[in-house]
Amino acid sequence: MNGTVRGPAAAARPRGATVGHLATGVVLPVVAAAVALAGLRVPVPGGVSVLDGMAVGLVLIWALAGAICARAPDRAPQWPLALGTLAAAVALTAARLASQPPAGQHQLARAGATLAATLVIACSCHFLLALPGGRLGSRARRAGAGAAYLAALGAGLAFALAGRPLPPLVVALGLVAAVGCALPAVRLRYLRATARDRERLQWLAIGMVVAADAALVIATLHLLVGWPAAVAAAAAGTTVVIPLSLVAGGVPRLAQHGGRLLVHVLWVAGFSLVVSAVYVVVVLGLGKGPTDGHGRAAAPACRVAAQDHGPDQGRDLHRRRSAGTGRVGTRRGPAVDPDVRA
Repeated sequence: MNGTVRGPAAAARPRGATVGHLATGVVLPVVAAAVALAGLRVPVPGGVSVLDGMAVGLVLIWALAGAICARAPDRAPQWPLALGTLAAAVALTAARLASQPPAGQHQLARAGATLAATLVIACSCHFLLALPGGRLGSRARRAGAGAAYLAALGAGLAFALAGRPLPPLVVALGLVAAVGCALPAVRLRYLRATARDRERLQWLAIGMVVAADAALVIATLHLLVGWPAAVAAAAAGTTVVIPLSLVAGGVPRLAQHGGRLLVHVLWVAGFSLVVSAVYVVVVLGLGKGPTDGHGRAAAPACRVAAQDHGPDQGRDLHRRRSAGTGRVGTRRGPAVDPDVRA
């Protein structure tokens, strides 16, 4: 017989890969989705907020993206992706449990929400360090991932022991800091990656740039015109393009166009950044109403006069100001006040 007999080690590797695929591609995504949906059923004062609904929707999309990416083990780091999604679901549900009345009586749930939220930050850093194939590899990357988990654990314990919830702004800043610290390592992997891995990294970069640019535009609109009112929920909703781009990078027909699309996305993002900065500086920094008696300055003065001296004298003041400023170019010489002329 010319058949090949597999040894125990060769048979153990496929079995271990199958178990890992089942855990990261089926069990953990399903559990994360179930925990997130169960959190919506927790009764809290005010019901389900826009931010809570948006966060649960993001958890469901990340769980679906993790299940899809698990079909190809080398497409993305599976374990940090699956564990980070589950930690986010636990953080949302525990936070809603901690918000139940009476206030201050759910310290264990609040501590669990805080620790789970910091674990999401650590898993995000681990995910980026392990790109594109899911392996940390070098000792420096393993040390960086370990430092991220230790820092997250320390921050979570500090907030939990103090009995304080972790503010959403702190979580957002932590995620930004994790991305910023891991970007140099991602760039090194990109320079040494194969063409297929580069395409996946390009699509992930597209998702991150689009999310950041959309969040910037939303924040600028909120500062200028006060819309949208739920700015935190809207900004969080922009991150939905990140798991979608992660999935798109694994589709061969789409992956080959990632490079050209990334160039256009970076151009649009740079243009949006410049326009947003100009609007914020001009409108908020230099945009003040006129003080020469025309337009906006005249109307408040008339309203103050009407409140102090009655509507008749207020209208008289407005008539006098109009007589003094509205005849420029229609007659020579300064306008004469009606009282002085009489």
